[in-house]
Amino acid sequence: MRLDRLVLIGQFAPLHNGHIALLHRALERADRVVVLTGSAGRARNSRHPWTAAERERMIRAALPARTSGCVGYIQHQLMHVSKKNGKTSSS
Repeated sequence: MRLDRLVLIGQFAPLHNGHIALLHRALERADRVVVLTGSAGRARNSRHPWTAAERERMIRAALPARTSGCVGYIQHQLMHVSKKNGKTSSS
């Protein structure tokens, strides 16, 4: 069964062959793929050396040009709610 849309969620940091294989598989199964890049608002540090925009450029560069119209990108800042105190924090 072919899907209209498929959403992939991840940090993609670092982008690796497994991510690329997953994207190719998603493109085989759906007309459009939405890539939701997590931790988009995180400050650059040793654990998160690439911005969401840089990760998006890496993904675009790794995919064939013919797929450019089939893949959309959303940079997302996830919010976590603590079970203990109900406070939110970004990731």
